[in-house]
Amino acid sequence: MMPIDVLNMAKYYGVDLRKRWYLLPLIKQAVETPLPPNWIEVEDTADDDLNDNFQSAPLYMNELSGTTQREHPADAYFRQQIENCIKEYDGRDGSAWLEFQDGTRTFYYDFATNTEQDMYPSAGLMANAQHIRIPKEVFAKAVEMHQQPKSKAIEQLDILCFHSSWKEACQGVVQTQHADIYFSISTKHFQFVLGNCEHVYTISHINGRDGKPLEAWDLRVGGKITILGRQTTLMTASMLTLQWFDHQESHLLSIKAFYRLNPSSYHDIG
Repeated sequence: MMPIDVLNMAKYYGVDLRKRWYLLPLIKQAVETPLPPNWIEVEDTADDDLNDNFQSAPLYMNELSGTTQREHPADAYFRQQIENCIKEYDGRDGSAWLEFQDGTRTFYYDFATNTEQDMYPSAGLMANAQHIRIPKEVFAKAVEMHQQPKSKAIEQLDILCFHSSWKEACQGVVQTQHADIYFSISTKHFQFVLGNCEHVYTISHINGRDGKPLEAWDLRVGGKITILGRQTTLMTASMLTLQWFDHQESHLLSIKAFYRLNPSSYHDIG
């Protein structure tokens, strides 16, 4: 990734980083977000496209359906996040410097002033926005953890694990693809692991139908969520995940039973 990539992405979303530098974390994430499975970028060979807005714009094709579109499959997500960030911006100060590598050279670029330098900036580098900061340790032990059949401290489990599979055609051959979907209860981050760890996508959060980030209670075996533009069915879950849900159900049922037997202990706060 180079500064021109970030600047082009900002222009694509209609963002002037000199005025709205605080959107830089989102723009950077958009640059780094890969196409979801079964989507490829293709060359537009049409000669009758006279719309200047689409000149030199990429064209994306879904290999399963054969349909093409101008918008990146993750566009709706980023446009919504940009809109939300603009509304929530509180006027705080911050840095718009990012570090880049060009071969063996390290340099720094300030998107608020469009200046470049080799010296580390005195203002420091851009701090990742909280809602897209994804520490590596969040999912570091997820795979190993969910190989266990059960846990004696299931109430402390923070990562849920679901499995999904589907069929897709590759060079005329129908193949079955598998994916593991990990969810952090505390951070609401997702990790989408395609195949045998061939591709790993870490996602800050996924919005539900109400526009709010999905939580543990929104996830269930048989449920459908949209990951990187793909509607994905959570077909099965790990033994630890099932144990966690059973534990939560038992806990809620015990609370319900207590208040049923002790109605005077219940206070209506509505």
